Amino acid sequence: MQVLLNLAYNAIKYTFTGEVQIVGWVKDKSTFAIEVADTGIGIEPRLLGNIFNMFGLIDKKANSHETGIGMGLYLCKRIVSELSGKFEIQSEQGKGTKCYIELPLQQSQTPSHCESLGFVIISLHYYL
Repeated sequence: MQVLLNLAYNAIKYTFTGEVQIVGWVKDKSTFAIEVADTGIGIEPRLLGNIFNMFGLIDKKANSHETGIGMGLYLCKRIVSELSGKFEIQSEQGKGTKCYIELPLQQSQTPSHCESLGFVIISLHYYL
């Protein structure tokens, strides 16, 4: 839950107009997927390699009104890794960012009504 809250917070924080979309679904019998996408400021390609580093602020000057210390994405990546999951980010400066997470499910965790692939568990849209 902490990962989802952090990604949603970042998406809203860096989207001044447009939308933030959060979707979660059962990808297959052993995988739950979450995607957080926004139409925010995006991340410069040269800075993408730094975002998972501890204290890896993107650009303190461009976001001087923000009070973060650069731990959020580092902790998200670490939590997802500890859960044997996968975390990917795609971003284009000026167009937005998409965070994609896959987490393994144990057979007992998959609700019986979600056996079909692609069953959407959560879908939220936030328009700014």
